[in-house]
Amino acid sequence: KAEESANKLKQLIADNKKKAQAAKKGEEEAQMAKYLEEEKAAESAEAAMKERIARRKKELALKKAAEEGDQMNKYLDDERASEEAARAMKERIDKQKKDLADKKKREEEEQMNKYL
Repeated sequence: KAEESANKLKQLIADNKKKAQAAKKGEEEAQMAKYLEEEKAAESAEAAMKERIARRKKELALKKAAEEGDQMNKYLDDERASEEAARAMKERIDKQKKDLADKKKREEEEQMNKYL
């Protein structure tokens, strides 16, 4: 009987040890699964952040290019307007010179006709 009790006790200890190992293994597997899930979530968040950053960079680059294009067009418009104003001023000056030269020539001819 003592031997039977000792065997039962040994069996009980062995069963408890197996249960403890199985519980420990289950806990470790659950922790590993949780860790892997957290890692996936972190990777997903990082990828989303990188995507947002890339999209923002692209938006800013497009905006900058559009602004530079607008500035260049404004500059070219200003240049054309300036050139047009300078051309118009030159035409007015040339016309005034011609009118004065014509007037002077007429006056000289009238003076010459008076003397003759």
